Amino acid sequence: MAFIRRVRTKSGATAVQIAEYAAGRQRILKHVGSAHTEAELGVLLARAGELLDDRDQGVLELGVEPSPPSAALVAPAPEPALLNPSPASGLAVRTGPGRVVGTDSRVLFEALAAVYAQLGFGVLEDEVFAALVLARVVVSREVQNRTGLTIRNVVRQLRPLRSATIAINATSQIFPPQIPADKQAILKAIHRGGLTH
Repeated sequence: MAFIRRVRTKSGATAVQIAEYAAGRQRILKHVGSAHTEAELGVLLARAGELLDDRDQGVLELGVEPSPPSAALVAPAPEPALLNPSPASGLAVRTGPGRVVGTDSRVLFEALAAVYAQLGFGVLEDEVFAALVLARVVVSREVQNRTGLTIRNVVRQLRPLRSATIAINATSQIFPPQIPADKQAILKAIHRGGLTH
């Protein structure tokens, strides 16, 4: 994947380049230019960003129509909800594109936390201990017994199931992952009750 690279040259200027990693080394794809001032650097970085934009990349369909940014002449209305705008406020005006502000492996964590609770450790109400146990053998062995898979294999298969938190107009929405049938079978085996040892 290409990225923007800034390098200080012998003359003291800052070179802006588009590079990628190939075989463990940086390979320069394009030299955008050299800047001697902060203003020139800003222009070159913006140009490099435009060159990196992939016009063919799909857009996550959220059911929100894009609108050009605009400045309001009056004070902004109270924060409207993303999916349920209040009738008094009318339609919300987008101030920019939505962006992913975080992802997590919630599915994996919830599966392991369920085993932790079923083993009876939940009564301790100690978050540090819970984190240690979730990362160690007690839960790992139980997950292995329930699924027939090593904990490494379970983590490798469930880690890609990531929830996404997307922010639009200062409102965040969490989107859970789509879980394929084979991963649902693993989760079902993990969530079933009863100790196996």
